[in-house]
Amino acid sequence: MLVSIIVPFYNVEPYFRRCLDSIINQSYQNLEIILINDCSPDNSIDIAREYAQKDSRIQIIEHEKSLHVGGARNSGMAVAKGEYLWFIDSDDAIATPYAVEHLVSIAQRDDSDIILFNAQSLTEDGILHPLYHFYSYAHEQIFNEKNSFYTALSKTLYHAKREYGYFGPEVWSKLFRVHFLKQHNFLFLEHTVHQDIPSLILFPLAKKVSVSPYVYYNYYQREGSTMHSQPPSDYLDHFARIFDDMWEISDKYLFTKQEDNVFVVALFMPTLLYNIPRIAPLLTESERAFYYLRIYDFLKKYLLARLVLKNFESWPLVIGYSEFWQDLFKSFTEDISDIEKRRIVHILFYPRLEQERLEQEHLEQERLEQERLEQERLEQERLEQERLEQERLEQERLEQERLEQERLEQERLEQERLEQERLEQERLEQERLEQERLEQELIARQFSWSKVFRRLRKVIKMLLPHGIIRFIQIQKSKERK
Repeated sequence: MLVSIIVPFYNVEPYFRRCLDSIINQSYQNLEIILINDCSPDNSIDIAREYAQKDSRIQIIEHEKSLHVGGARNSGMAVAKGEYLWFIDSDDAIATPYAVEHLVSIAQRDDSDIILFNAQSLTEDGILHPLYHFYSYAHEQIFNEKNSFYTALSKTLYHAKREYGYFGPEVWSKLFRVHFLKQHNFLFLEHTVHQDIPSLILFPLAKKVSVSPYVYYNYYQREGSTMHSQPPSDYLDHFARIFDDMWEISDKYLFTKQEDNVFVVALFMPTLLYNIPRIAPLLTESERAFYYLRIYDFLKKYLLARLVLKNFESWPLVIGYSEFWQDLFKSFTEDISDIEKRRIVHILFYPRLEQERLEQEHLEQERLEQERLEQERLEQERLEQERLEQERLEQERLEQERLEQERLEQERLEQERLEQERLEQERLEQERLEQERLEQELIARQFSWSKVFRRLRKVIKMLLPHGIIRFIQIQKSKERK
């Protein structure tokens, strides 16, 4: 089984060798290593070329224009030939030389679309701790349609308690089947932040998900990395585009499986909200209000309206940064109506009242939905009855046509039979007449011969006595002599 390893790199010269060494030294050798140079300004490309000369499994793709991490990963996916692939960040490393070998054995054993595994975070001070916790499934497990992965995860989202287990959207902690990604036309966001978010929508689409609690990836936290650097100058533009992408992703994917979509969105939000405090200093009061309302609408539409978070007291634990929400609320300008302010106050500070209102809305929506479904059912029944009636009439028409064809066929066969009988009678009659003629000729011939014989017999009768007397006389004459 060929495994493709995709490594975008940008300005990682001090850490790049550590990453590449952890890949080429894997015990599993059937690898395709794709390095994507996203216009790196340092000497990272020289390191990539050096390793490519030493290892024929390495190929290099060079971008003419920076597409950021998401775009670079898309470039790698476009040329990947492996059956499975692993995305690795160029400033991180694989945790063990046996990681790929173990993951391949899981993939071959389970035939899964996604293999989710653990990772560990290492700081510059050498502090190490696991990134994910799989408490409710501490051992390797397989999740499929009968044993839903999101059913196991739901306790985390309902109760906001980490002891039930949790994981993040990072793609480097997952092994993906290539055919599965291509089947769903999966692509990363070409942004500098949150490019991993779309990977979460793959879980409800997967037929099988394998989970391994073992650590196979080292995530290095360092100053200057993507997650710890100051927001770039175009961060706000990216942030706005991410909202648009999240709407598009949710409309396209989140309703593929009704019981799973809310879990995916709940996983979206902590990842997205992680960076909200970072953008606060960059926002005016009006901009704060604008972004808050977009987040509020998103939460209301996809989380609150579906009453996913049953325990509203745990709401701050799920969305985090409750103090920031309060500060944001205080910064509202006249652009926000009093009605919206009151609604936001309810959602932030009076969650139980909001819950009651939403439950009433939910019940009303359910009633309307039931009415709609009943109308659809009646309409379907009517259409079905019409269809059945049309089928019945069509069957009757076809049956009549069949009977008419049978009648015509019987008439044709009867006519043929009568014609054959007539011809047979004519033939027999001709044969009889011919036989009579031959018999008459025979009789006639026999009669003509009988007249000859009668005359001959008559002559014989007349001559016979005289002949006998003459014969006796001749004999006596001979005796005298």
